[in-house]
Amino acid sequence: MRRGHHFAAAVLTGAMMLSLSSCSLGVKVREDWGKARRQPIPLGEATRTWSDLQRGVLPAAEDLEKYNEAVRSSLVQVAHNWTRGGGEISLLETTEGSANLRVNSANLPDLAGAEEIVPADFVRVRRGLRADSAVNGVGAPLIVRKVRSEADPMIPETGLWVPVTAVLNLDRPGEPLLEFIDPTVRGSIAWGGREFPLSANYTAAFARDFQDRQFQFESLGALLRFEEFADRMGIYRVTPYHPDKEIVIFIHGINSSPSTWDEVMNRLYGEEAIRERYEFWTFGYPTGAPIPYMAAEFRDAIGKMLAYRAGRGARNQQITIVGHSMGGADRQNDDLRER
Repeated sequence: MRRGHHFAAAVLTGAMMLSLSSCSLGVKVREDWGKARRQPIPLGEATRTWSDLQRGVLPAAEDLEKYNEAVRSSLVQVAHNWTRGGGEISLLETTEGSANLRVNSANLPDLAGAEEIVPADFVRVRRGLRADSAVNGVGAPLIVRKVRSEADPMIPETGLWVPVTAVLNLDRPGEPLLEFIDPTVRGSIAWGGREFPLSANYTAAFARDFQDRQFQFESLGALLRFEEFADRMGIYRVTPYHPDKEIVIFIHGINSSPSTWDEVMNRLYGEEAIRERYEFWTFGYPTGAPIPYMAAEFRDAIGKMLAYRAGRGARNQQITIVGHSMGGADRQNDDLRER
């Protein structure tokens, strides 16, 4: 559901005022795989909960939690099978015997470019992000790392972590089907004439992503020796691409980096109206470079970003620019308007 510009602008302004003061802290994340115990999946209980959902019946909180745990356990078992080597990677151990897991990623074609998949519940934010942008619902929240490629050059060299929701389809319990859904496009799912929210953890994806990319620019070094960082300058994606979403580009100020906006973007994505309407990008640059040079590079980067989106069927190319300090200099905005 699309909301009004005034609401979005109000949320944006509020998040910026609350968050910019805390953005000097680096993001630190720890992955806790202590929960990744290999144990038989309670297939009978999960199937009963699945049947309730299909009929549009809201399960008891305890039953839904067990179903979500079954979804996550199926992923953990596949991970164990992979690391152990040999045998069937997709063979699951359940309370009803062995079952062959099938996978459907048709609703998430970009999953083919994924390099890592981590249950979001295993991610612990130790430092740098204060808000918790997450949704409790159906399915297991995951984070997926995509790598930069010729087909997707708008991802930084460190990669891009995005939120994904996994649902275990148990219409055929002996052959469970693991389905992947992008919660930034589809925040709920309809069964039996009723809408159920999908589980998602946006902070886990942001935190893992920000930890990796926060050293793209060394603030003081980029101020004093900008030539050493010039090849890193550019616009990069922070959230999943969608052809109907509007673009927001965050630009940092002097002696700073795109990490300035970490908490702002994290808080904004906690608002359903924001994440359903916008996709986030950042423009990173060495702040010691001359402003006319940076403005020209920004203008060129805008052109490359729009061409990238157009090549992927974008139906909305509207841009909102959010600048802080030197990142909001009128000269840069004037150059963009002239384009």
